[in-house]
Amino acid sequence: MESINEIKNNDRRFVRIGVDLYEYLLTPNLSGKMEWTLIPWNYATLTREFGKDNWPPIEVFHGKTLVPSHLGYQRAVGNDYKFWNIYEPLNYTASPGIFPHIENIIRHIFCAKYEMALDYLQIMYTNPLQKLPILVLISHENQTGKTTFCDLLLEIYGKNAMSLDNEAFRNDFNSEWINKNLIVIDEALLNKKEDSEHIKALSTAKFSTSHAKGKDRKAIEPFLKFILASNNENSPVYLDAEDTRYWIVKVKKLRNMDPEFFSKMKEEIPAFLDFLKNRSLTTMKKSRMWFAFSDYRTPEFDRIVRYCRDSVEVELAELLLDIMKKLKKEEVCFSLKIIKKIAMLNGIETTRNQLKAILSASWHLIMQKNRYTSIDFRNNEYSLFSVSNGYFFRVTKALLEKI
Repeated sequence: MESINEIKNNDRRFVRIGVDLYEYLLTPNLSGKMEWTLIPWNYATLTREFGKDNWPPIEVFHGKTLVPSHLGYQRAVGNDYKFWNIYEPLNYTASPGIFPHIENIIRHIFCAKYEMALDYLQIMYTNPLQKLPILVLISHENQTGKTTFCDLLLEIYGKNAMSLDNEAFRNDFNSEWINKNLIVIDEALLNKKEDSEHIKALSTAKFSTSHAKGKDRKAIEPFLKFILASNNENSPVYLDAEDTRYWIVKVKKLRNMDPEFFSKMKEEIPAFLDFLKNRSLTTMKKSRMWFAFSDYRTPEFDRIVRYCRDSVEVELAELLLDIMKKLKKEEVCFSLKIIKKIAMLNGIETTRNQLKAILSASWHLIMQKNRYTSIDFRNNEYSLFSVSNGYFFRVTKALLEKI
């Protein structure tokens, strides 16, 4: 009969990564599933558990690395020196079959863009390093399938995907999710300009930083894809006309919802992955986000841009009226640089291009070049100062009151 130590030595896997010792074993997660986890150990405990002369084999890795792959995945990366790949293998293996329920949810959400949606999903699976547009699913109605679709992708990518809420995304400590392939933000309401800029940067930047609590920041190369789902159709994210990385999709309500629909989709995942692995793309690479913006620009994108612009327009008009009141003026002049500075100091999130569109296209102001007296905000109060020569706009109180 084998001893307990012999059984443990044969059945349990220990690894050393750098100078740290771990046991790699199956552990139950919150949903009751078993998943592989690294459990920290030390050599004193190893000796107490197995005896001084009966240690189990310890596989040595020189450090950790990140090599995302779903086809031909390798845990040990490197030749002369092995490194532990912190990207996780998927829980599903591609296998031929049919996937009618998965097909139905994708057709329902993307309608005429079904083939392009398949390209998007295929690239995410076969080429995880490729940047992709930020997908935003919107509908004020419930039971549209937005969350079901997101849950499907979270199920497929397992530990390589994560669901965040708005505040978790804004949190400075991002080490838990910065190395993922997919981030889902359900009930998204990221309608501040800094939120939008943060998502765009993470979606396209070659380098970013990972920040864990109590540790130094570390440079990383992100390959994140974002999917946002929101019931707010007007401003789920802050957009201006230059935000061409966003694919906004309005989702209709499902007519019938089978309570076992998600379970049936899970059973179809191997067949769906096999389909994605062998399918031919219908699009060619046209930009760093793969698709051209014209391929996924929708009326919903333009409507959100108008909504964000309109709210800034009203706030800007109110601010300028307040300045005129304090300065006792019927009209004021300013450059784009000055008005952007004043707007930002007053909490109005905007960009130079958006301001120019409001002043020129909406208010029909003409940029002039001459000597003028400009408004400014100095020493905690509004003031006027003379500009020798430069480009400026002039706006009247009468115009702003109409707005």
